[in-house]
Amino acid sequence: MLSCIEHHTFTLDPESPMTAASDAVCLDGTTSGRLRPVPAQVSSDDPLVARTRAVWTSGDFDRIARGFTDGAVAFIDRLQLTANDRVLDVGCGTGNLALPAARAGAAVTGVDIAPNLLATARELAAAEKLEIWFDEGNAEELPYPDAAFDTVVSMFGAMFAPRPELVAAELRRVARPGGRIVMANWTRDGFIGAMLRAHVARVPAPAGVPSTLLTRRPDVSAAQSSMLAAQARVGVAQAAWFPSLALTASGGYASPELGDLFQWSARAWGIGALLSLPLFDGGRREAGLRNASAELDASLADYRERVLVAFRDVEDQLAALRLLAEQAGAQERAVAAASRATVLSDSRYRNGFVSQLDLLDAQRSELTNRRQALQVKAAQYQATVGLVRALGGAWDMPTAGLAPGAERSPVAAHGGAGGG
Repeated sequence: MLSCIEHHTFTLDPESPMTAASDAVCLDGTTSGRLRPVPAQVSSDDPLVARTRAVWTSGDFDRIARGFTDGAVAFIDRLQLTANDRVLDVGCGTGNLALPAARAGAAVTGVDIAPNLLATARELAAAEKLEIWFDEGNAEELPYPDAAFDTVVSMFGAMFAPRPELVAAELRRVARPGGRIVMANWTRDGFIGAMLRAHVARVPAPAGVPSTLLTRRPDVSAAQSSMLAAQARVGVAQAAWFPSLALTASGGYASPELGDLFQWSARAWGIGALLSLPLFDGGRREAGLRNASAELDASLADYRERVLVAFRDVEDQLAALRLLAEQAGAQERAVAAASRATVLSDSRYRNGFVSQLDLLDAQRSELTNRRQALQVKAAQYQATVGLVRALGGAWDMPTAGLAPGAERSPVAAHGGAGGG
């Protein structure tokens, strides 16, 4: 079990200015008379904190915690706590570390963001008649005074906070100078890390994903670049109507051509040079402008088609994920029912009520349902990959690689180019 985690122990330097603080504690009204830090009332409207609380209150995480009970006991045994140690368990959950620390005689305080997990921890502590203080709080803003604890511990708790740098600062603040901070965290290369990466690959896209992510698709980006190039060609065709003359002479002075342009003596410019100006060119420039505008219309239509195809692809994959999620839920219930039927058939077989063929039939049915559940899960993975492909990348990636001028509206750009 412990091969999947890393243990980190830090002993704080008493001379460190970050930890030189008061360790005043006071009574909180408990009957035992033990000293403990009185928690302050900390309220936060931080959306990240609210989201973290929603995650940890949405499921029965005690079932997962029970799988690490032996590891938690070994964790505390290594610390060799004494009855005089003041211990804080950050992200205590249902008390995996707090319970064995209290059994060792330490004065234990547990803090967690999820009130449902704290309720379970209090029940377990009461069942063993252990005196443990459990407080609801946020690891990024611990409700305790500075230097209040001898040992601060966390096992798969503080590591899930959204801003680790704030957690690290808080752990160091509440630990006394010369105290210890001990953590057990999952590693990226361990089994749990690999399992979490596989799970994240199938996490559905959150609400509010912007449609601008579609500009990362190669086909949409190429069509957008072609449309912008066609728009630029329309501008070039419009500029061909302007007369060509030098605005500056050598040395940067005004050209004589510019000064004589609007004088009466320049009337020859309007007569003798008339055929060289873009007034009578057989319609070449007009045709060039119309051709450029037609190319812009075609590029704009192609761009719109590509965008519609992108929206269709995304909608198809989202619909597939929604239907597969419903199918997965139904299949999970079928697996649970089949597993229960197998247990009952095994019990009836052992007591002589049914034959072995009935037991084999129940086991075969359970295996079939489990195989179908795996097929649905594989289909969910494929649909997620399809969604990422339809979006042009993961939905949490910033939009990058946009064509120059991509932020401009194609319709507005076309309207500007068509004028004249």
